[in-house]
Amino acid sequence: RDLHSFPTRRSSDLWQIAISILATIGGLAWRAARNSSIDSKTKTDLKIIANAIDRYYQDNGQYPAPTGCYTSGCSGGQLAGALIPKYMKELPKDYKDNNYHYIANGTADSYAIQAYKADGSVCKSGKNMQSSWFSSAPECNF
Repeated sequence: RDLHSFPTRRSSDLWQIAISILATIGGLAWRAARNSSIDSKTKTDLKIIANAIDRYYQDNGQYPAPTGCYTSGCSGGQLAGALIPKYMKELPKDYKDNNYHYIANGTADSYAIQAYKADGSVCKSGKNMQSSWFSSAPECNF
């Protein structure tokens, strides 16, 4: 057979398959990098908030206990009043541009911050956390 008359359909199909495989691998790699970046930012945000809360504790002998932040938690709005501007410039927001939620117990000797991980699951971070807080969400392990 003449090389010029060789059917190109098979080689075209192979190219399409190869391109599809490479696109899939690229998409999966992008998603993994994106999720890693989101979780890294969340971890950093939690450390920044915890640092401010710990400095508040050093000055006041208890963790911030804004009204409405017991039992069910509150958004960053109530916590901001206790921490800004003395302990931090502003409260960071999660990757969906929402405030992190905060909860403290009635004696203000424990607290937790709720966070969403890149995979959509919920976790919590804090001191002396109660297991029932934030619907029994597990501790954040980044």
